[in-house]
Amino acid sequence: MVHIDGRGNGPIYLQVAGSLEALARSLTPNVLFPTEEQLAQSYGVSRPTVRRALSIIEAKGLVRREQGRGTIVCPPKFIRHLVPARSIVADFREQGHRLDTRIVAVDWDCPVGEKLRRNLAGRGQRRVACATLVRSVAAEALVFERHFFSAELGRKIAFDQAASRSFSKLLAEQAGAPISHSDTVTEIEPCSVEVAQNLNIGVGTPVVIQRFQDHLDGGNLLQAGEMHYRTDRIRFSIVQNKPPYADGEAD
Repeated sequence: MVHIDGRGNGPIYLQVAGSLEALARSLTPNVLFPTEEQLAQSYGVSRPTVRRALSIIEAKGLVRREQGRGTIVCPPKFIRHLVPARSIVADFREQGHRLDTRIVAVDWDCPVGEKLRRNLAGRGQRRVACATLVRSVAAEALVFERHFFSAELGRKIAFDQAASRSFSKLLAEQAGAPISHSDTVTEIEPCSVEVAQNLNIGVGTPVVIQRFQDHLDGGNLLQAGEMHYRTDRIRFSIVQNKPPYADGEAD
């Protein structure tokens, strides 16, 4: 029996979760985890306590529970490098992963707010297009994307190239100007029905959302968009070749 101390080392379910995390990391991916009953006996705790502990390590992407099969050890998470910046296509290719891209839909007259419409399409009656994509590795959906851009510009794009090239680069080439900067905000939010269906996860599951705007030289907005990442299958990397503080920062 594994010793769990209920007298001051934190809640018992967290102690069990910590031990189960170590166990999951030591096992070969895709093997079956011990059953809830076996774990409860091993730790000398109740099955609800085991269930709660399993939920914690499942949320970390270490295991997944399948009805009729049990708890299965997940393979290691994929890494998404955020800094230094690179497109997801180049990022996964450099890591040796084949990233498959599926164009879910292209709406050539997407309803958006007037400010975004004006910034993307100008002050006339031009339309804003929206392309939705799903990125997968080995048939496992990992990222759901939305891209908003001028429909006039989008008509020039060969969408089949989105599987092997940066979508931002495809747009910039047709705009005839380089991207000068990109503004990005990152949040964790419960996923919507549409995102859940495309990523094969439960509605309301937390996902990491990057909302971005790419600007051309001169300041014009090229595109706006958002990327929804599965937190159970992707972790993020930031590497800075400089100190983690600003020059002249007050102590």
